[in-house]
Amino acid sequence: MPCCGSHRLNCLLITLGLFISCSQGVEYITTCGLRCSQGLQWKSKNMTTRYHASGCHQQPSSMPSNIFEDLKILTVLKCMKERQCALFLKVKGTLILNEHIRGVEICSSSTNDFSIQCITVKFNKHNYNEFIAQPVFVEYDCFSTSIAERSSVTIRTIPYYCGVDLQQEHRVEDCTDKDIGRNIPTCRVGKLDYVIEKNRKTLSVQVSDFLEDHAYHVRLCLKWIVCEDLRTSALIEVEDPKAVTLSYSYILPCLCIEGWS
Repeated sequence: MPCCGSHRLNCLLITLGLFISCSQGVEYITTCGLRCSQGLQWKSKNMTTRYHASGCHQQPSSMPSNIFEDLKILTVLKCMKERQCALFLKVKGTLILNEHIRGVEICSSSTNDFSIQCITVKFNKHNYNEFIAQPVFVEYDCFSTSIAERSSVTIRTIPYYCGVDLQQEHRVEDCTDKDIGRNIPTCRVGKLDYVIEKNRKTLSVQVSDFLEDHAYHVRLCLKWIVCEDLRTSALIEVEDPKAVTLSYSYILPCLCIEGWS
């Protein structure tokens, strides 16, 4: 019973494919926010936009070109309750502070909807000189994201000096990741167990592990280029038993069971 699958559909046949990711794993957080090197005072401002100004200043001759040392990006899960979590990006940039730099700006640009989330961090001038020529870090883990989303993250100086920045691409893990698959509601497509009763030409389908507060759809279809509806379906309401019986005419060549919330 072959069929197609997505993060919204649960089918009886899983086709193996190539999955490429440069991620370093998923972390859990209880709150999201901004953190800087100990002792460094700062103030911040958040912004979401679809346009990002690209003007820059000429770099002073006394300013080193290798201001930024590192940029790390991780996927993090912030959980409101068990198995009810949201996805964020955790970004940590490290730079050598210079007298020409008054802060940094970190932006995450989504390739899905082209939105840009930014945070500007301006350092307090009262203790600024204590950190000149020292490595400092800025870490922010409140960039919202979604399953399998590709983002481009950039950190640059304030004011922005031409070419003094770091950019890195990141792809959020999908529902095949065990932490995301278990904790993101849209990944919980349900588990389908079935028994074929050939004499009656029926399929008894048992549904488990799906969103408890959502109704669940089950249908039979024939998989060609798309899965052709056979007009044999059932809706399991929240309060209903989690089992249905569906009739079929023939199994071969491509009968498929689909389930979704």
